[in-house]
Amino acid sequence: MPAPRGAPAPAAVLARPAPPGEIRVEPGPFTDRVQLTALTLVPTGKPGVTGHLVITSDVSDVLSLDLRAA
Repeated sequence: MPAPRGAPAPAAVLARPAPPGEIRVEPGPFTDRVQLTALTLVPTGKPGVTGHLVITSDVSDVLSLDLRAA
């Protein structure tokens, strides 16, 4: 095989996990097009988060919403 022509890509950098009880919004490709407010942990036996999401940009009528909980 021939030698690579350029430097290798940098290793992936992962965000540090949020501590228990913290709600965090990670930046993504559409983060600037939505506004998340009133994010609150659900005080029931099952873990969960409630809040409000508003699309703030007229560029996209429909956005794909990807939620992850850890």
